[in-house]
Amino acid sequence: MKAKRYTIVRSLRLTPEEWGQIQAKYGGRKWSATVRALLLETTLPPQPTNSGRRPMSAKDARMTLLLAGVANNLNQLARAANTAALRGQRINILTTLIEIERGVKRLHDRQDDAQG
Repeated sequence: MKAKRYTIVRSLRLTPEEWGQIQAKYGGRKWSATVRALLLETTLPPQPTNSGRRPMSAKDARMTLLLAGVANNLNQLARAANTAALRGQRINILTTLIEIERGVKRLHDRQDDAQG
């Protein structure tokens, strides 16, 4: 069966109060599918479930933030290297790579400390 292609896009203006009511009643559901179901008077999309996942611990949240910082540094390095390459320039990325490696090692060491 061929998937439907939704090509028409409409916008909707709401007050903060109206949005709060909508979030309280339908929050978590897919927005477009919910609006479509309400307007066409069909079945609402299912309310998402937690699927058995436990909330993230404070320790895991800190590790995630640290890893995100390392990933951000790596992304900035890649962007700089690509920009320089497009301009026909060369940049020294070795220093930045060493800093990223140190950051990853710190994450690894903290993880080992937390488990050991």
